[in-house]
Amino acid sequence: MSMKAYTELERELSHIEAAISVLEHTRAHLCARVSVDDPAYWKSRLSAILDARLGDLILERQVADLCDRLKRLQADRAGVHAKGRPRN
Repeated sequence: MSMKAYTELERELSHIEAAISVLEHTRAHLCARVSVDDPAYWKSRLSAILDARLGDLILERQVADLCDRLKRLQADRAGVHAKGRPRN
């Protein structure tokens, strides 16, 4: 992987991480009115990164950690929809 490609990938992962943090803190994902409020949107972007076969263990671990955070967000969202209100 070239240095430029690596830098772009780091930038993309930083952007995704920031978006996930916003979802975690605002719980905007609970109402998912737009695609970026839906954890599935960010999961698909991470899947695309994984499909590129990174070959870099640090970046792959970062993607795996972000995927885990998204799974928790999706579980929270499913719980909200099942109960009809946010969990505390």
